[in-house]
Amino acid sequence: MITVRIVQDTRKEKKDGTFPVKIRIADNKNSWRIGTIVSLTIADFGLMMLTGAKDLKSSPANVKNDEKLTAKEKKTLSDKHKQLAVYKRKLDELVVKAYTIIDQRYPFNFKTFSVRFNQKGSRSDLIFLLQNKSQELERNEQYGSSMLYKQAANALVDFANSLNKKVIEISEVSPKWLNTFEKWALREQKKQKVKGTENHFEFKPRFSATTISMYLIRVRAIFNELISNQELPAYHYPFHKYENRNGYKIPRSNNNRRPLEIKAIMDIFNYEPTTQGELFAQDMFIFSYLASGMNPVDIFKLHWTDIIGNQFEFIRKKTRNKTGGVNKITIQLNEHLWSIIKRHGSEKALSNYVFKIFQNEDSENEILRKTRTAISKVNINLKKIANKLSLDKDISFYYARHAYSNNLMNSEVPIAFISKQLGHTDIKTTQNYLDSFSQSNAVDYQKNLLDNSKIKPKNK
Repeated sequence: MITVRIVQDTRKEKKDGTFPVKIRIADNKNSWRIGTIVSLTIADFGLMMLTGAKDLKSSPANVKNDEKLTAKEKKTLSDKHKQLAVYKRKLDELVVKAYTIIDQRYPFNFKTFSVRFNQKGSRSDLIFLLQNKSQELERNEQYGSSMLYKQAANALVDFANSLNKKVIEISEVSPKWLNTFEKWALREQKKQKVKGTENHFEFKPRFSATTISMYLIRVRAIFNELISNQELPAYHYPFHKYENRNGYKIPRSNNNRRPLEIKAIMDIFNYEPTTQGELFAQDMFIFSYLASGMNPVDIFKLHWTDIIGNQFEFIRKKTRNKTGGVNKITIQLNEHLWSIIKRHGSEKALSNYVFKIFQNEDSENEILRKTRTAISKVNINLKKIANKLSLDKDISFYYARHAYSNNLMNSEVPIAFISKQLGHTDIKTTQNYLDSFSQSNAVDYQKNLLDNSKIKPKNK
């Protein structure tokens, strides 16, 4: 049986002669103490514990004979007792809170208990948990992830408002509930001004299937964390998995982007830029393509110290925390990559970064802002290049990664090598990432289904 009570820690006296008041949690074998903001003398603690809030307020003479007190002393005691009554009420509320948390969980785990006990807000509210995770990531300077959790929370706030609710209880989130949210999000519209007009507006979908997937992946992460911390029983997991075939499946984004084949890549490679913006966009695209589909943020954050001889190593920022910093990707620096570094590189003596995107003193927040700006400029100029080359694709920076993997696959490079160079920890991720073979290869492979030299003509 677990007990909760108010205690005074008399092991170390403070300078003002008081001792801290704590909440003691104990089972049959162990005990833990959780600090509070209250600190009292031994006499005041005894008075607070012996007398209820009502008695403290009405009986200011529990310590001295009332007749011997002056009016000023009576006033001082009365104020003290009122304050002690406030302390007792707040401490009693903490005891109730502790028992409430204990009753909601089994078996008892003090680490999980202390997280819930010390945290403001309700850990049974999904919106709060998403907001809290966003703040945690922001404190760790993981601003991109923090923003996704914040946006997911904002979407759920709007959904809750549509249901005339202020919170979303974890207990109500089921496969059916998640399907309802998905349908609501797909129906949501936003009013948008038509470009080139003054008073004409149109309504467009507020959330794409990709955006909804990204938000629900964050919701799933919250459930995984709750179950891992033993704050939620595993049977309440609402998402699809092998043991729970009836769970909700997060919709996969519609990937309509077809990979750029070698001909289109060579057109971009041989293009003659007309502006510095086009030159930078072209070079960053080719750098990404030749460097194993390297993501923009990893290119921009490349350090001179990462380059050793004619190669460099890096760990994808996207998966660094998941892999524990061990999934390194090695890139061989050929003449084309070196020439791009020469055109756009910084001076080693002045900057730690290879490319001139960041300053040494930039914070993670500033790095994120500059990364978004640089990617936006690259994408704008890539679209200009695509139009001039009459490419039938609205390409962006990320097409380089997609093209890298697919063109290697079409060249019959082992998928294990492609997976390693993409920084994937699971080869299934690579298989899902890769697109279909090019049509020309498909025709060639079809020919291998039969030995044409041994086909006998059939009578008509």
